[in-house]
Amino acid sequence: MTQPHMPMRKLLLALGALMLVPMLGFGLFFAWTMRSHGALAEVPVRAALIDVDLLDRGNPPGGPVLMRQPGGGELMFLGIPGAGPSTMEPGNAPPPTRAWLVLNEHAPDRQVKQRGGFRAYNLSCTYVEQLRREVPDMDDYARARLEQICRGRDRHA
Repeated sequence: MTQPHMPMRKLLLALGALMLVPMLGFGLFFAWTMRSHGALAEVPVRAALIDVDLLDRGNPPGGPVLMRQPGGGELMFLGIPGAGPSTMEPGNAPPPTRAWLVLNEHAPDRQVKQRGGFRAYNLSCTYVEQLRREVPDMDDYARARLEQICRGRDRHA
């Protein structure tokens, strides 16, 4: 004896499976978009900025420091010596002596990716020109920010 509701059950399962395919496709597209263009894409860069900053903490203040991303990554960082106290909240680590900027990448909103800040900086425009040769893939926004800092027009970078 066959049950009359059996074909309806198969039909509902088939429709459910058909609806699952576009939903899965949309979910994968959304995840890819967020990973490559959204806040998730910023996480590795922000983590690398924190690493570079913490590696430098406790070092004596001096001139600018150019550093490649720890672990052999592609990012280049510049530690700019600050003049005066840091604008960062004090933590357990020694206070920073430099603000760190990513030289070869900017945020989707065209802002320079940076960790830390000071009310003034010790950065010469001659050094900024030298960086153009040392870091050929320097981001235009990072270069403009460095030029503002060296000319004294950016007091709160």
